[in-house]
Amino acid sequence: MANAIFDQESPIQKHKWNGIEFYLKREDLLPPVGGNKVRRFHPIFNSGAKPKK
Repeated sequence: MANAIFDQESPIQKHKWNGIEFYLKREDLLPPVGGNKVRRFHPIFNSGAKPKK
């Protein structure tokens, strides 16, 4: 299941502000948890490392 998160492409949304068009990469919309931190920690999630007690 964890790999399904990382295999998805982030949605890109077109916006317009003050007459300027731009695009935003929306990693926060990736299910079930979003955000660029999820991709950043991908190697840790896949390593099977357990938290220290």
